[in-house]
Parts: sequence; structure tokens; C-alpha cells
Amino acid sequence: MTAPVAMVAGVAAVIAGRVATRTRGAPSTTTGRDLFVGQVLTVARTDEQGGQAMAEGAWWNLRHPAGPLEQGMRVRVVDVDGLHLVVSTDFASTDPQPQGAS
Repeated sequence: MTAPVAMVAGVAAVIAGRVATRTRGAPSTTTGRDLFVGQVLTVARTDEQGGQAMAEGAWWNLRHPAGPLEQGMRVRVVDVDGLHLVVSTDFASTDPQPQGAS
């Protein structure tokens, strides 16, 4: 009776090891700067310092070094600086649908 249990446990350990090995080699873009850079967002609110947009389920402050932002404007994230997303309005009109658009 213990042989089948040991066999099942051994197979499970081999499968778990293979999954872990594959996962370690895969690049992670689920957190940090890489999660945001390249996303196209819609400016939802503006103020003197820039604006705000919804990205990945949270409100983020936007900074646009080239000038003021306008509500409804589409912007692309080019960098992350602390709790601010640095954005640009220079991108092709064939870009994907913006995130956070209603």
C-alpha cells in the first residue's frame, strides 16, 4: 500500500520541479516599471501638476514634461518616477485601445 503512495508523491514532486524550473526562466512583467511602460491611457482628470488616469485598477498621477494635459487625451506611459507615470502624447494613431477608457 505504501508503494503506490510513494509513486504518486514522486511523480508530483517531479512535475512540481519542472513547473518551478520553467517559471524561474520566464521574464516577469507583472510588477514594477515594465508593467506600465508602453500602456496607452486616457487622462481622466487634470490639475496644475499634470493629471490622473486609471492604470491596472488604481489611480495614478501623470506627468507630461512637454506641457499641460487635457481631460480625454490619450497618452502613452514612457517612464515611472516614484508614484508618477511620465507620459507622452507622441505616438501613432494605430495604437491599441487605451486602458481606463469608459
